[in-house]
Amino acid sequence: MLTLDKLISTEGRNLVFIPFEPEQTVGMTLVWKKYQPQTKAAEKFVEAFGAYVRGQQ
Repeated sequence: MLTLDKLISTEGRNLVFIPFEPEQTVGMTLVWKKYQPQTKAAEKFVEAFGAYVRGQQ
């Protein structure tokens, strides 16, 4: 399985995260349909994600 670090908790599971050496990086984009109604959970996620990204710059 290939995944991103800290995407899921491996605590208490028979899983381990082993990073690539040398480190591999990728760009990511978050997209959604324009004018598509969103659930409250989706709205909160987009708000929190935006705040996180703005804090990283």
